[in-house]
Amino acid sequence: MKDKREASLPKWAQSDLAIARRRGDEAEAALKALFPDAETNTHWVESYDKRYPLPNNASIRFQLGPGMFDYIEVRRDEEEKALYIYGPNTIKMRPATSNAGWISLARLGQE
Repeated sequence: MKDKREASLPKWAQSDLAIARRRGDEAEAALKALFPDAETNTHWVESYDKRYPLPNNASIRFQLGPGMFDYIEVRRDEEEKALYIYGPNTIKMRPATSNAGWISLARLGQE
């Protein structure tokens, strides 16, 4: 959406903004073409106002280190109405506040 204040900018700045806006629209259209399911329950979140749909019930893998078993996978469990978290080793959960916390892989001898 074009801002009214853009008219007072130099022509080169207006042109750069138009190009950036067009590229953003093209990227968003490409993502929507790849994942057209508008009713998905899984999104990649770039910021509070930038969310991109992923396939419904997709598992997401977070690689936490360089090792083959240094990852955690998360997916939505429809039946339980909860997140299912899987790691190839013991998972450690540590609360930060009442609505946030950390999940990591516990290593033998480091728990």
